Amino acid sequence: MKVDVRITRGESSNKSIMVKDGSTYNDVLSSLNINPETVIIMVNNRPVPVDEIVCTDHMEILMIASRG
Repeated sequence: MKVDVRITRGESSNKSIMVKDGSTYNDVLSSLNINPETVIIMVNNRPVPVDEIVCTDHMEILMIASRG
């Protein structure tokens, strides 16, 4: 399934990625080399747990921790 991802770290960037059926949001973060402890995943303006199965074609990743 194709998923559009918006990554917000002050500025926003957009990516489209392919996600296998049964993948979790943690799998998506892993494929993007993003530490799940540094973000909040938003779907339809609500936070979702990283262990939830991806069942949407769009999501937003909000960076909440600085890198130094």
